[in-house]
Amino acid sequence: MCWLSWSYLHVRELGRLGEPEWRVVFFFALISTLGGALLVGLEGWHPLTWQNVWPLLGLGVTATLAQLAMTHAYKVGRKLLVANLSYLTVVFSTLLGVLVWGDRLTLDAILATLLIVVSGMLASRR
Repeated sequence: MCWLSWSYLHVRELGRLGEPEWRVVFFFALISTLGGALLVGLEGWHPLTWQNVWPLLGLGVTATLAQLAMTHAYKVGRKLLVANLSYLTVVFSTLLGVLVWGDRLTLDAILATLLIVVSGMLASRR
């Protein structure tokens, strides 16, 4: 979570310097792809099939749009408010897992989610 906060602080600075959002998102995605490639090297490749390519494309498109929106928000919005709202992605991801994929939440998962959200809010207030 620390690297994410650090990266968004830099996103704000890049926006203030006049860098276009699409360029920031492109390099963010490029670096993330390289990191993912390293993990694939460690874990192994799962081939694309007609059944998994469409959800992956959907994830790619929506993640790109979300990253563009987040980059724009950090560029023009109030940094602390945007940071606090961005930690709610943990809550939304958890709810999506429960409602769509039937994930079962244990007490420690609920406490960990609350800890992430609260610590993110406290850290962004500094």
